[in-house]
Amino acid sequence: MAQVNPIKAIVKDYMKTAGFRCKRNSWYRQCNDLIQIVNIQKSCWGNQYYVNIGFDYYDGSFKYPSEYKFPAEYMFDLRIRIEHALENADLGVFDFDRQYEAGYRESIIMDYFVKGVEYLNKNNTTTALKEAFSNKPGYIHIGPLRDIILG
Repeated sequence: MAQVNPIKAIVKDYMKTAGFRCKRNSWYRQCNDLIQIVNIQKSCWGNQYYVNIGFDYYDGSFKYPSEYKFPAEYMFDLRIRIEHALENADLGVFDFDRQYEAGYRESIIMDYFVKGVEYLNKNNTTTALKEAFSNKPGYIHIGPLRDIILG
């Protein structure tokens, strides 16, 4: 039997109310001229997880979500870990080998996802991304979004 992703179990209802559609361990949302992704990545070496946020350019050439192919997070033009969107993050909560008081881990993870969605809401157009990332080219991979942001 497949193991349930513990982070997904904590945040799935919130992500749905925030307008995201879930596929596997990723949530997708079309916002203005962007597709946004929040992805949970499990470590290969233990019971640790990483939360990735990504942005891809949406030119309106297909109907979202019915014609959307839901690509993997690594295919998005701009990708960051959630800690880059948060201040003073205790990333230990994503290490499920560490022990925490009952309810603490869940409340912190939920808070991080709420703040992560706030970050996505703030950066929901290519114009906003250009302002936020034009001086950080290392985050932007090859693709249309790179050309738009770095001009």
